[in-house]
Formats: sequence, C-alpha cells, structure tokens
Amino acid sequence: KAIRAWMYFYIARLYGDAPLKLSATSSDDEIVPIAKSPQKDILAQIEKDLLEAETDAPSTYGTREKDHGRVTKYMINTLQADVYLWMEKPNEALVATNKVINSSKFGLVSNPGARGNSWFSVVRAGNSNEGIFELAFGSDYTLRFGITNYPMYAIFGLGS
Repeated sequence: KAIRAWMYFYIARLYGDAPLKLSATSSDDEIVPIAKSPQKDILAQIEKDLLEAETDAPSTYGTREKDHGRVTKYMINTLQADVYLWMEKPNEALVATNKVINSSKFGLVSNPGARGNSWFSVVRAGNSNEGIFELAFGSDYTLRFGITNYPMYAIFGLGS
C-alpha cells in the first residue's frame, strides 16, 4: 500500500484527476476502461493507504543500507508529510515529520565532502543518515554481478 500510495501521489501531482484502481488485475479479461477520479479522492485514498501501511511497516530491517531501499515506518511518515502538505493539512504534516525527526535515525550530513558541498557527498556515498528512502547500491550489489563502473545496473541484474 505504501508503494501504491507513492505512485498515485506522483500521478495526482502530475495529472490531477486520474483513474484510481485499488484491486489487482489478474487476467487480460479484467482490463477495462476506468473513469477518472477527482484528485481529492486520490489524495484521500493515498492518506488511507499510508495510515494502514504504517501500522505493519517495520522501523528497521537491521542495517541502514537495508532500511533505505525498503519501505519503513519512516519512509511512510516522510511521504505522509508531503501528502498532507499537498492536502493543506499542516498539523498532520507536522505530526508525521516529527515521527521521523524524533526517531533520531536521520539528520543532515555535516561533512562538506568532495567538491565543497554535502549534496555531492550524500549522492556519491549513498546510504547516508540524510537518506530515508533511496535506490540501494554499493559494493555488495555491484561485485555480485561483476560490475564496478555502473552500480545502478546491478539493481536490475544486468551484469555479466
């Protein structure tokens, strides 16, 4: 539900009204045209999905690297904050944001890093304490596929 909410949040921001499908399609016979739903209804469904997903999501999978590439409570809370801001619910956004802040698991990188800015060091290193949800990559992924120059390929198994 968290991933569905994330994807629909992109759709709602890009297109406003859009078709909203809440059940899986298991055969071609089930593919039918779907009428558009109003953006406010899509945002309400996103809010519902995130609230439901939060109760079952773990706080951690054991390591920062595993946490950043998977859905955790903090990924959900961060997305909730963004959604609530779009819904003009600042108090709910603050509550969701405070869950992330009060976890003490995240913060700003204080080392200016390479090229004199922290952004470069965060992107270059990956899995910093600034990251809440990101595509995972690193030597454990790239070496498995024999790729040393293009770590993103390893995520999709496009190695040797």
